[in-house]
Amino acid sequence: MDQDGTSLVFLGSLFWTVFPAGQTSSPLPLQNRWPGLPLTIEAAAYSKMDNKLYFFKGRRVWRYSSSNVDPGFPLRSSELGLPGHPDQVFTYRHLVVFKGQRYFVLNFGILTPDSYYPAAWRTGGASPRGPTGPSTTLMDMYTSSRSSSTGALTPRRCR
Repeated sequence: MDQDGTSLVFLGSLFWTVFPAGQTSSPLPLQNRWPGLPLTIEAAAYSKMDNKLYFFKGRRVWRYSSSNVDPGFPLRSSELGLPGHPDQVFTYRHLVVFKGQRYFVLNFGILTPDSYYPAAWRTGGASPRGPTGPSTTLMDMYTSSRSSSTGALTPRRCR
């Protein structure tokens, strides 16, 4: 979701807006709403904590306030203590970034990873089939678009 309460769906260089009543926009290029983004992205997440949208591509992170890139961005993901080419990102009190069998948690207030991360991700079972690509929400389950592992995320695990 974004600051307007609409859901955003990303695929390659395009995005769709899904409004609360269920209507869907036509696909639009990312740059129509977020000038300065690369042609395609790998992951995206919206944070209610700081009212920002975070976009990931390669080893770069862009942070937007509405449609404006924030000063100082894009940053190298390593400057934030995060991996490049994330498998999945979402917000759950903090920004959670999955890469392979590890996950990282970024504190929005100071834009640094919490000291006890990265941590190993425990997996088990097979993941359900579904769409691949960036996701802006994740409820109780992490499903990597690049692997076949799932696991439950609880508030205790993501402080």
